Order: sequence, then structure tokens, then C-alpha cells
Amino acid sequence: MYSYLQGVKHQTVVKLTVVPCPPVVEVLVKRPDVKYQLAERGGVRVGHRIIEINSQSVVAVPHEKIVSLLANSVGE
Repeated sequence: MYSYLQGVKHQTVVKLTVVPCPPVVEVLVKRPDVKYQLAERGGVRVGHRIIEINSQSVVAVPHEKIVSLLANSVGE
């Protein structure tokens, strides 16, 4: 975040929006093949917000892209 703020130092106003969230829980799912569904195996439930997949932030990623990333992910 510090490097992002350095990039806007020439602007007179910087607006930050801070969103409170419950504690973050890391889930490690072992999926040997795409034929196995992720939700039931990893404990992901309706209403959970996925913020990162394989160390890649998906906070501003469209829902369809997240579904695609999960549908094609295998391994851990």
C-alpha cells in the first residue's frame, strides 16, 4: 500500500475507503482433479467472500473470473 500512496503524492486529495471485515480464515483445499467440487471439500459456504486464490488477490476481480479460476484449479 505504501508504494501505491507514493504514486499519488502529486494529487492534493487522496480518498481511502476502509471496509471492516470479520477475521480472515485461510482454507487449504487439496483437489487432485477438476472433477471434484471445491465448496464441499474446503468448507466454503454461501456468503463467504474469497479475497485471495493461490496468493493472488481477487478483491476487485469479477465474479465470473473467480469462478473460472476456481473451476480450473487443481493441486493444493
